[in-house]
Amino acid sequence: MKNREEIRTTFLLQELKESKSIYSYLQNNYEIFSEQIFTEYLKQLIDRNNIPKTELVLQTGLSKSYVYAILSGERRPPSRNRVILMALAVKATLEETQNLLVYSEYNPLSPKVQRDAAIIFAIEQQLSSFQLTELLFDLNLEPLE
Repeated sequence: MKNREEIRTTFLLQELKESKSIYSYLQNNYEIFSEQIFTEYLKQLIDRNNIPKTELVLQTGLSKSYVYAILSGERRPPSRNRVILMALAVKATLEETQNLLVYSEYNPLSPKVQRDAAIIFAIEQQLSSFQLTELLFDLNLEPLE
């Protein structure tokens, strides 16, 4: 897999300009697109932290088929809230959570946003998704699901 940092935007733009087919461009550069990076990164976190896929399903409250479709790359990355739920379920650090959000083309968590600050706190304190839901409820903030 190409390292995203190694691929320069100008090179890709030039390749796209010279391409005779959008299909060949997309196929040739498949591994650089965010949704593939998201899926691979999530799988790395699952493997590193020895999280069974059944536990991921249980902790996120998402359907088994939905989670498996994301992990197989059949579905695009889920909503921002679901990415956060998945990050909590795989015990991602704040930096890893931010990476998952960026790879799924969402804004990273911001300490300037009250709800995001609560989520950052939950990640740093290693709270479960259920504990975070309770915290958001106590703060009268929108829940993740």
